[in-house]
Formats: sequence, C-alpha cells, structure tokens
Amino acid sequence: LHGAAINIAAAVAKRIHWCALEGQDALEPDDTDGYTNRGVTGVPGGGWHLTRADAAGLERWLAYRAHADGLAIFQKNDAANAAHNVRTFDGMIVEECNHYRDPCAGPGGDATAYLRAGKPVLNAEYVQDGDTRSRFCPADIRAGITGALFGVSLSGGLYEPCAPARHRHVSRSPADASQRARWLRPVVRTTTAGRVRS
Repeated sequence: LHGAAINIAAAVAKRIHWCALEGQDALEPDDTDGYTNRGVTGVPGGGWHLTRADAAGLERWLAYRAHADGLAIFQKNDAANAAHNVRTFDGMIVEECNHYRDPCAGPGGDATAYLRAGKPVLNAEYVQDGDTRSRFCPADIRAGITGALFGVSLSGGLYEPCAPARHRHVSRSPADASQRARWLRPVVRTTTAGRVRS
C-alpha cells in the first residue's frame, strides 16, 4: 500500500474492529466490485483504474482483518471473484437474484462456489418489488440457499424467512464455534453498508 490507501486501510481496519467490539457476529462488505464501474469522468475501474485483481486483493485483506477480530465475513457482490473468495470468506449474501432472474445457483450462479463448498448463502428479496415467499422460497430451498423476505428499509419491521437450508461446512476461521452458530439466526442489524444487514 502507498499514499492514501494506507490511511483508508487503517480506517477500514478500525471499523471492522469496532464491529467486533459492538458484539457483531459477522460483516458483509458491499460494492467491492468497483472495478466494473466507470467513474463520473468516464475513467474505468470506478474512476481509479481498479482491476479485478485489485478487488481480489482487497477482499482477501478484508477476510483476514475480519477473522483477526473474530468475525465471520460474507461476500456480497463481485461474483467474478467468488471462486477465489470461497477459500477465505465464510459465506455469501445475494440480493434479489430470483427477482432479477440472475442465477443464484447452478451453472453461472453467483453463489455456486459457496454452495459447492457447503458454505451458507443468504438471499434477500424485497416486498417492495412485489416478491412473496411463495414466489422465491421454493427455488432457494432447492438450491440450498437460506432466503428471506424483507422490507427494503431493513428496519426489522418485516423479516419472513424461508425454511433454513442445511449447511455441511464448518469454517476454519478463528471465529469460535458458538459465533459461527449464530450466523443464521434471524437477526437484522442496521449498518452503514449495503441493503442487507444480517
């Protein structure tokens, strides 16, 4: 790291540590696939010339930091790096893959690598998009995904889970077994990153 990246990494590491101090179980860094966007000026890689390899390095570092603080970490976004991240992340969060007919599982599925590894995959669908549990739960359950219907505000006012999927994998991260067991309990917490806060 050099330049501003040193300060940014220090600030992110401090926020991850705060999550542990607050008693959070896990975190899900959002929008790590900035390399797929163009900046306001039209510069690729989010305006910073970021590459997929840059994102993979950041994601690996995030997993290391989370595990060093005893937290589980779930991948969100950047499905292109999922096959690599499955080795260091504890699970994956997907949003509205059923609603947008973006494959959650199977050939080309965003979460396929995690499902094959037996790691938990959580899916959030939103009532404001017209979704109901009867529309997406059967597909999630067949795929081994733990899905739930939320209100888009994620205020905790609406949380309707599908039947939980079964997971064979036990993480090898430093997070203790009791902490890992809490991942799938029906808790919605407010954070500053992303729409899904599990």
